[in-house]
Amino acid sequence: MQNGNLSNIVQPRVLLVFEGALGFIDGDAVQEFNKLASRGQWFSAWNLWEVNDLMARKIWDVTKRQSVNVALCTYVSDNALAAVGLQEWADEARLPIGECLAVKPESLARELSYMPDVACVYDASYNTCAALGSKGKHLRNVNDFCRF
Repeated sequence: MQNGNLSNIVQPRVLLVFEGALGFIDGDAVQEFNKLASRGQWFSAWNLWEVNDLMARKIWDVTKRQSVNVALCTYVSDNALAAVGLQEWADEARLPIGECLAVKPESLARELSYMPDVACVYDASYNTCAALGSKGKHLRNVNDFCRF
């Protein structure tokens, strides 16, 4: 709002692939994650992941200073309950995440052309990032996030 006028500018939205960028899991935790996920206990399963604190700080930075809406995306499962559990996890971690998507990379690549508000998808994996076309951005480190 400027001088009492409402703005009609659409804020850009970026998708951040959770695995390898914001969350990490290894060793025995992977087996426990698979066990909890197969039971549908997604919130407990996501709590097994380690948080990349630098990325969490960067998410806060870009949402506050650049007015970018950040959405999390996971390739672990395309089950909608996985996205709900991830959103609960993000809320518990007090991250400014607008929404969470649980989708397979192939589906996301097809759907991106129908998401005009998505500026780009940041992915730590080069292979899946390349399949996303011009909207796929390889995330080599935290500083690559939201560099337009």
